Amino acid sequence: FIFARPNQPKQIISNNNEFNLLFIGDWGGINGHFKHSGYAWGVARSMNNYASLHPVESIFLMGDNFYDYGVQNVTDPRFEDTFQKTFSVDDLPHLANIQMPITSGNHDYHQNVTAQIEYTKIDPTKRWYYPDFWYTLNYKFSNPSINFGQEINVDVVMIDTQALLNEHQFDDPNYGEDVSEQHLNWIEESLKEMSGTSDYLFVVGHYPMYSVSYH
Repeated sequence: FIFARPNQPKQIISNNNEFNLLFIGDWGGINGHFKHSGYAWGVARSMNNYASLHPVESIFLMGDNFYDYGVQNVTDPRFEDTFQKTFSVDDLPHLANIQMPITSGNHDYHQNVTAQIEYTKIDPTKRWYYPDFWYTLNYKFSNPSINFGQEINVDVVMIDTQALLNEHQFDDPNYGEDVSEQHLNWIEESLKEMSGTSDYLFVVGHYPMYSVSYH
């Protein structure tokens, strides 16, 4: 496979005075025994309640989207059984039109991460947004009470912590190339480019790269 970076960040222009981003990780079922988690459903329900009262621009799905071993291909039933049921359009109507940017975690890398990226093209709810292994997002909004009403720039750098650790899909060290240095260079360049224009800058990944714990 080829790691190809989008040339320009996806830009979202908000027409709301209030700006909100929501985040959830480790949400994709429970140790393979349950295709969707009651814990994740509870968080999703809380998000729905919040979105009924406040505008939400995006909900970030921060990896381990499918416990325990990711998905096999783009038609894997886990997309419906886990993603669509956890964030049900029928049961959680206030989440029905909210974009959901994705990154992968270690459990997703046990199988086919490329399939999760390709699902962006066929998701029937049009919410799953995973254009590449790493990418950027740009949000713009204005509020009369903030920054004298001038436009506020919010940038998000979506990183792949598994790529930084030189992990490979299907747990196969011969699958693909070592892209850890390439990815790190991309992160550094992205941060440099955004540092002069961002009012708020977020870096989103699955887990910290340095930790005293197991991972």
